[in-house]
Amino acid sequence: MSARTKHVLLYIAFVGIPVLSLVAVLHAGRDLGAPPSIGGRWKVNCGAQLAAAIACSPVQDEDPITLRIGQSGTHLRMELHDKGNTLLDGQLEGDSVTAQANPPHGQPAPLLVHAVIDPGSQPKTLVGTVDVTRCPSQVQFRAVREATTGGML
Repeated sequence: MSARTKHVLLYIAFVGIPVLSLVAVLHAGRDLGAPPSIGGRWKVNCGAQLAAAIACSPVQDEDPITLRIGQSGTHLRMELHDKGNTLLDGQLEGDSVTAQANPPHGQPAPLLVHAVIDPGSQPKTLVGTVDVTRCPSQVQFRAVREATTGGML
């Protein structure tokens, strides 16, 4: 085998195969999209329902409540800025949000959140319900994303 043939084969192995692999990966991922961005501060309004649920709820504050959402892809970490600083872990699937407060070991989650992102609203809006384990009914809420002024949230 001549030196020129060796160089051509090495070039194909070290350049051609990685380039073809890159093209294949880009082709396979062409239909992938990022999940909607919902990270940031939200003003939560529960209306008159909050007063009725406050006695059996871990949320300890008056309306409106501030919610801070941290997002990494489809994984969410929510913090209610109430007197108890309630923490919830959640998922984002399409435009649906589900989250639950971290329960003590062996107990049901004290707080479950189910919400949908309103696609046509500006600023972004979440509309949903909060199920509190000790409460007989759900609390409906509407959360509006607060405008950011740049920099870190």
